Amino acid sequence: MLASLLVTRSLPPAAPLPSEQFGWMVLPRHGLRPLRFKGRALVRAAARDPALPVWSEVVVHETEGGLLVVAIRHECRGEAAPPCVYAEAFGHTDAAIEFLHAHDPLRDLPVAVLYAGAEAAPDGLRDAAALACADRLRRGWQEVLTACFGARHHIRP
Repeated sequence: MLASLLVTRSLPPAAPLPSEQFGWMVLPRHGLRPLRFKGRALVRAAARDPALPVWSEVVVHETEGGLLVVAIRHECRGEAAPPCVYAEAFGHTDAAIEFLHAHDPLRDLPVAVLYAGAEAAPDGLRDAAALACADRLRRGWQEVLTACFGARHHIRP
């Protein structure tokens, strides 16, 4: 179901490359003030299924102080709506992974985007097609998380 999965992982070598040095970052956050920190990207994963109206990306950063910052971005194709961006800092890996798995990619997504993804359906079936689109978006999100970070049930209590 997932058309593409892009994962890059940066593991620190003995002497970090200049691009892997810690630098100042400012991450926008939907409905909140931006999150500013000195850090570097560790993992980047993206789901870009051409059949879906929304593309998703996750980036996990490490701060200079040892925290993990998780950034989530959902971007609507065709500029149907502005991107939804979320970022939070965590002291423990389990909390960061739980945040990812608990996130609903439809949370702030305009309903019109789902209907845009169902535009090929006949008029009488557009509601069902929009619901199916929402289901595919959620499944695709969970597939990316499971592929990159493991299944949710593997998280310690």
